[in-house]
Amino acid sequence: MWLHKLNYETFSGTIKDNNLEYNLTFQINTGDTLSLSDFKGKYLLLDCWYTYCGSCYRAMPKMQKLYDTHRENNSIVVSSMHSYIKNVDKRLNDGKSKKEDYTTGSEILKEEDCTYPCWAIDIENPILRELGVSVYPTVLIFDRQSRLIFRGDIENAEKLVKKLLKEK
Repeated sequence: MWLHKLNYETFSGTIKDNNLEYNLTFQINTGDTLSLSDFKGKYLLLDCWYTYCGSCYRAMPKMQKLYDTHRENNSIVVSSMHSYIKNVDKRLNDGKSKKEDYTTGSEILKEEDCTYPCWAIDIENPILRELGVSVYPTVLIFDRQSRLIFRGDIENAEKLVKKLLKEK
């Protein structure tokens, strides 16, 4: 519980009375962009992760399960948001290297046999700090008005999603 408080600034992950609007824009693997406002009217769950985070990889099967459970539900969008480090080379399986970009996260998820969507954001984008993403993985949940209502781990996010979707 204290670890959750240290990592996410809250014991349970729930954020109350957050009326801030965030200018969150991310790229999809085609290079097109999406904005937080594109999801108004739906809950949005984002698993924030980055390439060199072992805990992020261990959370991927849980994210896949969560995605599989809710992918047909029109009330919620479950996705991941890869924070790429654009000035770092990713070592490829063939021994070569490639600069990270907005496609890196999707490529990694494919290698890990994950089918949930992956959007991308530069790890140095100040919006991550505004959202309180200071450790990885961090799960964010936005309400139907695009307000941040949760920041925490996947286990507590799953509990909140169950509660939110029952309140429909």
